[in-house]
Amino acid sequence: FGGAGASLAMEDAVILAKCLRDIQSLDQAFAKYQTLRRDRVEAVVKWGRTFGGAKIMSNPIQVWFRDHMMPFFLKFAAKPEALDWVYGYEIDWDERVSDEEPRTSLRETLLNFLGHRSLAQNT
Repeated sequence: FGGAGASLAMEDAVILAKCLRDIQSLDQAFAKYQTLRRDRVEAVVKWGRTFGGAKIMSNPIQVWFRDHMMPFFLKFAAKPEALDWVYGYEIDWDERVSDEEPRTSLRETLLNFLGHRSLAQNT
């Protein structure tokens, strides 16, 4: 949805590079990479499936309404900051990756930051 997959791929590359840079054991580096990425990727994929379904319509009436109402909705109702958690994600290259387990999972941090009860309830 809206380039999120490409963004995730670039994030994955940077996080994997950091893990390989900072953790000696390849097995531990890949395990840490998976731990660091899983929650965010699952949240973005879930979000994309939820909103991406609106693009897949075959009924001509639905398509007409979607195509004519979407510009109005985007102009007056959309809040760009609502998508900062998807498109505003930043990675600090200089921050070291530790092979220790994090105290708080990325999923918990993300859900707390966003206050998204819908994501928390569906887990």
